[in-house]
Amino acid sequence: MKYALVLLVLCLFKPSVQEALDQDFNSRLLNQINTYRALHQVANVTWDLQLANDSSVWAKTCAKKNKLYHDYPMKTFGESLYLCWGPHCIPKNFAERPAKRWHSETRYMNWSNISAQKKTLHLTQMIWKDSTHVGCGYSSVENNKKRIHKYYVVCRYSPPGNWRGEYKQNIFNIHNATLIEE
Repeated sequence: MKYALVLLVLCLFKPSVQEALDQDFNSRLLNQINTYRALHQVANVTWDLQLANDSSVWAKTCAKKNKLYHDYPMKTFGESLYLCWGPHCIPKNFAERPAKRWHSETRYMNWSNISAQKKTLHLTQMIWKDSTHVGCGYSSVENNKKRIHKYYVVCRYSPPGNWRGEYKQNIFNIHNATLIEE
């Protein structure tokens, strides 16, 4: 009887394969975000479980509607979104891609006049100095007509960034660093 009870308790607390994949995905994405933040001379963000849970809920909403869009109004959090589809897009293979895509927005930055620019808002939120916490989540949907899986990735940051008038004290160009290849 004791053996059965111990086995039952172990089964209840053993992480599922999906949970293990989620933990690996989150760890790798957090590491990639912090790698880019370091290039821009800002401190690492720490993982926030509430932001991660909220991000997962929003990613599921996007997947259900088969549409990637921001959750407005964003007063208490900043948000970066990413959509991936195709055979290369499975969580164990694409965890670093969202941060790489957001960082690729550096090509649109006007570093001599740092300000809000529509094409760089994912980047600037990711590297916003005053943002100290992040949580991310993802969800998927299969397009039955084309048999393509789409993965919706949402990262939320706190405190939020991209505040007008605060760019110059929160966004820094890369100095003496080697860019990470796409």
